[in-house]
Amino acid sequence: MQPISRIDPEEGQLFFRGLSVADLALDYDFESILYLLVHSRLPSAEQHDNLVFSITHLRESAMETLNLGSIQKGDCMSALIWLSESLSTIRTKLRLNQFETLLTMVALTPIVIANSWRECEKLELIEPRTGLKHVANFIWMLTGSLPRTQDLKDLETTVILHMDDPDNPSLSVLEREVKAGVSLSEALSSALLIHGNPLHHGAGLRAMRMIEDIGNPTKVSAKLSERLDSGQRIFGIGHRIYRTIDPRAVILGDILKRRASGTKHEQLYKLVEEVASIGPSLARERKGLTLHPNVDLYNAAVYTTLGIPAELNTSLFAMARTAGWMAHILDWNGAPIK
Repeated sequence: MQPISRIDPEEGQLFFRGLSVADLALDYDFESILYLLVHSRLPSAEQHDNLVFSITHLRESAMETLNLGSIQKGDCMSALIWLSESLSTIRTKLRLNQFETLLTMVALTPIVIANSWRECEKLELIEPRTGLKHVANFIWMLTGSLPRTQDLKDLETTVILHMDDPDNPSLSVLEREVKAGVSLSEALSSALLIHGNPLHHGAGLRAMRMIEDIGNPTKVSAKLSERLDSGQRIFGIGHRIYRTIDPRAVILGDILKRRASGTKHEQLYKLVEEVASIGPSLARERKGLTLHPNVDLYNAAVYTTLGIPAELNTSLFAMARTAGWMAHILDWNGAPIK
């Protein structure tokens, strides 16, 4: 059986169950890739529809037992930790097995993110729509508008790119906790705490703030030089594993270019591309480092063109990553797959 995910660091490729993520992200939806990660194969049409039904059913059942109005006000990552801590209660009340409990976490994550953000913005909360799938429902609950076809596809592509990573701090913590025998609630809460670290999955927001601070493409070289001279990082370049450009960055760069062309976001795209070009050159000249653009450079910029606040970057990463976590937990526990 192929590993859940694998990186080829020299060629700059990421694989889910032996299939290139560069191809999967452009051709499939969230539910198909979730099925692939868990079952090690892409679904038939019937299996896909059954999974969509299961997500909807578990979401609706859990919402009846979970008081979403009691979500702790604050940032969305805190709300996701609140959700993970509530899993034990949901599991007991609904008499769920491990597979169903993990799928409930996946199903509720976009609701909690959207509700938490709207609560902070003092906006009326929006109920999910039964006829919408996972990613489309997130856009609906966040904005109150049905997504346009291309917007939905671009967000779905972005989410798929983040659904798993074989070697990252949050997954390592999750594995340690699960194998130590702690509850799903405790294990997922620990993973989410690490996930939000600014030097890990929180780096996407830091990259966006850096880009906003630069402000103009003509200032990129001077501003990045200042960062290096003062001992700061250039967020969005360099990766612990990839020895070439992050393949996810290539796809998101293309999406950003297309979405920004001829719009108010054109300067944002130019800024990002200048950082992608000048940042590695400066790192090599001043620090002797060979670095390449990574996914964090593009995440929040793409979300911005979709009308999604950059502040949700880390939470959206978590929304995607719960799928991979589900697959890994089932694999570590040797749980029977439905």
